[in-house]
Amino acid sequence: MEDLSELGSSSYIQTSFMPHIKKCEWECKEKTSTTSIASHLRTKHRIIDGEIISPLLKDNDQAKTQKITNHFLDWLIDDMQAFNLVDNLKFHKFIYELNPNYSVPCKNSLNKKMCEFVSIGKNNLIELIKNSMDTFFFTMDLWTQDHKSYIGITIHWMTPNFEIKQALLTIETFKYPHSGDNIEDCLRKEFQKWNITQKLFGGTTDNDSAMVKVLQQLNINHVHCVAHTMQLAIKDGLKNVKDLIDMMKKLNSFIVDRDKYRDLLKLTFRKVNKTENEVLNPVASDTDTQKLLQDSNRATRIDGETLKKLIPSSDNWIALDELLLLLRPFVDATNLTSVCNSILTSLNKHWEILDELGCIASFLDPRFKYLSFLTTEQRENIKCNLKKQIESLESPLQSCLNSSTSVTLTTTISSNHSMFIDYFNQNLSSQHIPSSVDIEISLYLQLPPLLYHYM
Repeated sequence: MEDLSELGSSSYIQTSFMPHIKKCEWECKEKTSTTSIASHLRTKHRIIDGEIISPLLKDNDQAKTQKITNHFLDWLIDDMQAFNLVDNLKFHKFIYELNPNYSVPCKNSLNKKMCEFVSIGKNNLIELIKNSMDTFFFTMDLWTQDHKSYIGITIHWMTPNFEIKQALLTIETFKYPHSGDNIEDCLRKEFQKWNITQKLFGGTTDNDSAMVKVLQQLNINHVHCVAHTMQLAIKDGLKNVKDLIDMMKKLNSFIVDRDKYRDLLKLTFRKVNKTENEVLNPVASDTDTQKLLQDSNRATRIDGETLKKLIPSSDNWIALDELLLLLRPFVDATNLTSVCNSILTSLNKHWEILDELGCIASFLDPRFKYLSFLTTEQRENIKCNLKKQIESLESPLQSCLNSSTSVTLTTTISSNHSMFIDYFNQNLSSQHIPSSVDIEISLYLQLPPLLYHYM
């Protein structure tokens, strides 16, 4: 290839309409689109918008070029950058300063490379699931954006080496209706596609009736989303101040598109030495409203009359102040006496029946193993249920091996000790000997709980 530095902006204009570019022997047909020509000039000659960045140096290290492209695409995907970034002249100059030998790929090349990434990632995930998963939990959610519904399914599991893994199986559009049957069909198809249906142990969803129905029909463990449960509780608590909240919504709607009144509201905040996130002094707001009512402009006076109806009373401002304290943060809200009673009542309603699986998980968490939020009877039931689950996982083969070993050991003992063995066995049968599971649980409870600041 000849020295490309001879190519200038005028050459770009000429070659754009030539059926044959002699500089690099690239043939373009008569109907070749300008996009294809521009892409060729950008990637092969570093000509963008008629400006030559630099001549492209020869680089025979294809492995290094491929590695850079992979990292570049990985960054685009991870940071959710648009692919039209590769058309930016400044970006090409930046890349040239970093590596003069590297040519930024076009959008089509990036799309093809991304499809290869997806295929490789899928195969790697299949192998990871095959080699490290015994059972799994899933989380699922439905949402709407730009009048389109989407469903997302993520799986979580623990490897034999106690490594926590998670993988996003799919994010795809979900057709109406969003019924429990349709959601169940989508889940079953997705799990069958990855060949993990038989490994399903449980799932976490929100408290929507359709989601509850799905987990019931799948007949698996269902852990309700704690964040959604708290949201429902707060929503129930705010019903006590619905009129006040509706009033503030109307006030917000009135000033949201009126720059003059929005600036006036900010000025009023400054007068009373408050930030915009604090509650306004009712006296100051009433004074500014009176100024609007006395304005010479008729339109301003009409707005002032509307604003006067929307401005909360002194009692309402006090209620708003208390409401802010209640909801900022929610942990402190439980110590207040206004709306928190309704919130606590709602929480008790949603968590009236504690999930056994969730309680066992809390017991196995070194921070909460004492289960202080349960009664003594409930704690004992949780320990008994955990013991049953552990014992049910014991292999029958192991029991047979233990029995066989015991018989072998017994037969090897001399007959002189047979009377002692009979006496020992007779006393064992009349006493309760703690099982290995009981001992493990007791030792676990004797250890001090793990403190939060060590996590």
